[in-house]
Amino acid sequence: MKNKTSIITAAFLFIVLTSCSQTNYVKIRMEIPKKPVIDLTSYKDIFVTNFLENEEVKEFNINQEILDYFSSELKKHLKKDVKTTDISVKNEEDFKNPDTWKNINAEEEKAAFFTGSVKYSEETRKSLRKQEKRRFDDPFPEESRIETRSFYSLELQIYLIDTQTGKIIYDRNFKENKSYENPNQTPQFAFFDLILEVRDKLLEDIQGYDRLKERYLLAK
Repeated sequence: MKNKTSIITAAFLFIVLTSCSQTNYVKIRMEIPKKPVIDLTSYKDIFVTNFLENEEVKEFNINQEILDYFSSELKKHLKKDVKTTDISVKNEEDFKNPDTWKNINAEEEKAAFFTGSVKYSEETRKSLRKQEKRRFDDPFPEESRIETRSFYSLELQIYLIDTQTGKIIYDRNFKENKSYENPNQTPQFAFFDLILEVRDKLLEDIQGYDRLKERYLLAK
């Protein structure tokens, strides 16, 4: 009787495990919404100011490029009145001092300054790369050659500051890097590649976004 019970128990476990092993799962991609980091719906106007240059860029006027780029992009994507204004600071501490900002545009209600600092650098890097040869009878199947690449780094510290209170309502540091096989790549070209990455992340913070994630569903 005991052996019969053991056989029945074993058969039952086999059926359960077999049915579990045949369970099918379907992988799907779902859009998971993320809320904005900052709510700018109550702000009517945005004033893009000069950026503090931590290192001078001699190849082109990076400050003017930042003003032109963000004034255009923010106006297009946020549907607000975006203007440039000739306001500059001397050091990083000024950004966090409310007295620097409040009442500069006292006549403007519910407006924000779009400001910050920038550091843009260029570097030429050389590396030794090994490559296999195609000649089968070559006693040395690999050859080495020196590759030269241009490496650019853009660091933007961006602040949004309430014009009435002078207080920071948004604060984020962006750092983007990119290398190019062309050692003669121009700083202007690389700058627009990098600032595009900053723009996308900034708009995600302001507008929110739907992020695609993978999920598994049990299929009958």
